[in-house]
Amino acid sequence: MMIKPNKFKDIEEFIFEVEHGYEFALDYNGHRYGILPISLKPGQFSIYEWDKAETTEKVYANAQEMLENYEIQGEKLKDVVLKAEK
Repeated sequence: MMIKPNKFKDIEEFIFEVEHGYEFALDYNGHRYGILPISLKPGQFSIYEWDKAETTEKVYANAQEMLENYEIQGEKLKDVVLKAEK
């Protein structure tokens, strides 16, 4: 599986990569988050904090739903994704 860099130029690039099955990590304020497609549930996507997947994982039907609903350190993913560290 192809791992893409975790720097996005805009939200549309993030949505494209999530919905086309890319998996990647985002680093933000000293924490790492994983985003990947769920192979047993086509069309669904998982996001979780690294090493805490059992308590932080959420599954979404599409990238837009993930952006609007998943929170990273009290902020919506849509407000964090472009600020994520390399």
